[in-house]
Amino acid sequence: MNRLAPFPLGSPNPAAYGGAPLAYNAFTPYIGIEAGNRNFKVFASPGGNAPRPNDSPAPTPVADINVDAPAQRATTIFISDTVGTAGGINPIVVLDNVPDFIDRITTNGVVRFAHLVPNAPGVRVLATRTSSAGITNRELFGETTYRQVREFVPLDSGTFRIDVVVGANTVASGTLSVVPRRAYTVFARGLVGRTAPDPAALGLTSYLNN
Repeated sequence: MNRLAPFPLGSPNPAAYGGAPLAYNAFTPYIGIEAGNRNFKVFASPGGNAPRPNDSPAPTPVADINVDAPAQRATTIFISDTVGTAGGINPIVVLDNVPDFIDRITTNGVVRFAHLVPNAPGVRVLATRTSSAGITNRELFGETTYRQVREFVPLDSGTFRIDVVVGANTVASGTLSVVPRRAYTVFARGLVGRTAPDPAALGLTSYLNN
């Protein structure tokens, strides 16, 4: 029998991952599924634009996703579009190429970047280590456009300020603490023109992949 292929599923359906509905900007841990072609449906939680499965005998999903999940691999589904807008939600499905970190003495981690801001132009991503000197405005990722998810790249251990820039202007910043042999995803989210405390304020979120 094929082994389970785990992945973080951006679905607010508790039956899919055994948790409470996901709020905006939230994510799940990896979930074990049987390898092969699998279908996932995303439903809006109460107060959204569509009922959950338990609320209606004929619920309407806000996204319907087919995923070809290979055995012994991890996949991520990013949900980035806005419910009710033209074109609807178009999930981004990415096979996670997380390094094996065979070199156990490495001091590096790895990081990738996802551009999930629908109304933002292409951006670049810079890193400055704030826990010690030596890395200032290092370009981690060049021009990255909406819906692009970049591959993992090495980054020294330490605490970093991650800046998302358009031209010479920094449009969003966040903090990332990198531990050796760990993989991280940083994603830009929200909407240009929105600021805190608006829930849709432009900003950065990160999570640990492994």
